[in-house]
Amino acid sequence: MHCFKVHIPIEITGGGTAVCFREGEDDELYKPPYINMPGNGGHWEFYNDRSHAERYFEEKHPQIAHFRKKIYDREVS
Repeated sequence: MHCFKVHIPIEITGGGTAVCFREGEDDELYKPPYINMPGNGGHWEFYNDRSHAERYFEEKHPQIAHFRKKIYDREVS
């Protein structure tokens, strides 16, 4: 696997990026389809900041908000 990292100040991007490592083949957070993100395929509204995106999911789609909280609980910056 290859990857690259670009460092852009968060004042420009509006926030940093974190990772959530996969915990084995049966990790519930990595089961396809990967549709629980803002703006995905026109299913959900798109917000370019975490607070607005999470508020949207909490109000409109609480089951997705619950799933996303599990990801945030495991993230590494």
